Amino acid sequence: MTTSTGPAARTRRSTGPRRAAVVLLAGALSALGACSDTGEDPTTTTAGPTTTDGATSTTTTAVTSSTTTSPGDVDPQDFEDGAGTASFSTPSGDIGCVLTEEEVRCDVVEAQFDPPPAPADCDLDWGHALIVRREGSGKFLCAGDTVVGSDHVLAEDETLRYGDFSCTHAEWDDEVGVSCSQVARGQGFRVSVAEYLLY
Repeated sequence: MTTSTGPAARTRRSTGPRRAAVVLLAGALSALGACSDTGEDPTTTTAGPTTTDGATSTTTTAVTSSTTTSPGDVDPQDFEDGAGTASFSTPSGDIGCVLTEEEVRCDVVEAQFDPPPAPADCDLDWGHALIVRREGSGKFLCAGDTVVGSDHVLAEDETLRYGDFSCTHAEWDDEVGVSCSQVARGQGFRVSVAEYLLY
């Protein structure tokens, strides 16, 4: 799966057949980069500068990221809400999650588990919201709002990958819930109505 992270920047100042050759070369390099699955950071493919009869032609393609996909992966564009966020609810509506470039947060409507004690400085609700950010492990979040209520539904055995994060709706230990993590570090959480695990 390839995700563009910005508009393509293109600067061209040449004419004739050589310009077409440079553009075709850049397109071929970009296609090869999109097909590779190295698991490395996003890269930029640039062709040029090329001098042709005193004119310079430079073509730069957009930064792209290759992600390994599995049979249960969903298309992240189907879950986007705009402004760099994606969201989903479980079919029961008991759990809702929002993924951004910086974090994943999931809320449980009526949790039946006992969360850890609330921090002394938490003046809002505690025990219904879990979060994992780019740095650090999964944890509970002191929050006065909720992310439950997305119109996008993540069915059981489906996975949504968005940016550096991944969430899977699945069954474990006879419980159906959601597990979310920061993919590179593998840290995150899993949560159902009845239980949770932070890692």
